[in-house]
Amino acid sequence: MAAFSIPVLVPLLVLAIPFLDVALAIIRRVKKGKPVSHADKEHIHHRLLDIGHSHRQAVLLMYLWSALISGCALAVAFINGRKTVAIVVSALLLIFGATFVPRMITPRRNGNGSPPDREVSDERQSA
Repeated sequence: MAAFSIPVLVPLLVLAIPFLDVALAIIRRVKKGKPVSHADKEHIHHRLLDIGHSHRQAVLLMYLWSALISGCALAVAFINGRKTVAIVVSALLLIFGATFVPRMITPRRNGNGSPPDREVSDERQSA
């Protein structure tokens, strides 16, 4: 059964991060009472930039998270054993560490410990 579902499942898992980002944006905007099409800077990419990653690092981290999710699905489907679990957990810890290391090294951008304002002004939206 796994051999038939993997060709369908892997592309969906590769897109798990973008799907998650869209779902969180919709939920966030509905909770705030704003239209779903309202622009903001609370997407995963912008949050990674706020942590201190460069644009390139943020994109590479999102690729790594997508690869890890897809790799986990393939590993579960095709490989049995403790070594696989150890490798997956090691990769997870490495990527998780790489995601949050800049936050531990450098302080937040606005200097007072609170997250910067991510709302996009109405002037920028109309441009």
